Amino acid sequence: MPRMQILTPAEFNAFERPPAFSHVERQRFFDLSPRFEHLLSSFRTPTNQICFVLALGYFRATKRFFARQFREPDAEYVTQQLGILPGVFDLKSYKETTARSHRKLILDYLGFQPFNTQARQHLADEIHTLIRSQVPPKAMFLHALDVLARRKTEIPSAYLLTDLIVHEIRRHSQIAQAAPLGFLESEEQEAVLDETGDIRVSLYKALLFAKIAEALKGGVLNLRHSYKYRSLDDYLIPKDDWQAHRHDYLQRANLMAVADCEPTLNALATRLDAQYHQTNRHILAEENPHVHFRKDGSFHVGTPKADPEDSEPLLSVLPTRRYVSLLEVLATVNRFTHFLDALPSGAICPHQATGPHIA
Repeated sequence: MPRMQILTPAEFNAFERPPAFSHVERQRFFDLSPRFEHLLSSFRTPTNQICFVLALGYFRATKRFFARQFREPDAEYVTQQLGILPGVFDLKSYKETTARSHRKLILDYLGFQPFNTQARQHLADEIHTLIRSQVPPKAMFLHALDVLARRKTEIPSAYLLTDLIVHEIRRHSQIAQAAPLGFLESEEQEAVLDETGDIRVSLYKALLFAKIAEALKGGVLNLRHSYKYRSLDDYLIPKDDWQAHRHDYLQRANLMAVADCEPTLNALATRLDAQYHQTNRHILAEENPHVHFRKDGSFHVGTPKADPEDSEPLLSVLPTRRYVSLLEVLATVNRFTHFLDALPSGAICPHQATGPHIA
């Protein structure tokens, strides 16, 4: 058995042995259709016929094969049903190559797929999802049985299933141990590790998501395909477009007065310097009501209350009209985009349009 014990020894042994049928269950699972009766006649020996029916019945009941293990009462029942004389059945003569051929026939007939590399990978992905959700190993084992049955896939041995679960748990643990901790504060790094030094996955996820949200709000982390959280450069006019159409952009934005940055920055610097001098004079003369000095020489600045008019609605400065005509919209769009230039000759310009006749 694998090092991690998922099933108890009794459960493991019961899983690895063929089911113990009652007489009614033998009648149900060892029943043969005419197709199988014809197939049995092609087998070389009575032992091969008996073993095939036993393997078919066990698979119908459990979706598993049991490596040439058969219960004696079941073998006696099948021998009698097939009309074979007692004492003819010889399990030692049932070769492994024949057993593999029979397993393939059974899978094909019942519409099942073998537990091959592809099926193992699909189940590993399913188990990995359960590990991330911190599902107990035994619940993973039972869930794996259910998944394989629903997907009509052969159920392997308990050893293989346990080994697969253990492998995925170890792989997840290795990934977790490689998780970065540098973005966490020192106290958070201590809290996220348990007594053995392993990462507390749930706490790590919570801290990670909190840090991601904080970084998004602060602009430290950007999302390429988001409108709200992209890099600042993504919101700017592309450099090539700016260099080629700078004059047009400034003119459209009515910023020609500040087109030359040097005089603009110099003027702003002069005004800022003068404002600093004025503010400092008021503070020294104790004429600034918002600056308060403490006994130790330090100071604090009190934020003044906003004037009532500053928080009044903006309706008074907005247009009084409740609608904008479509003609005005088109004329404004054309002024900035010149989309009418792309229309066929003879199209009506906005200033020529009257009533509903708009090109």
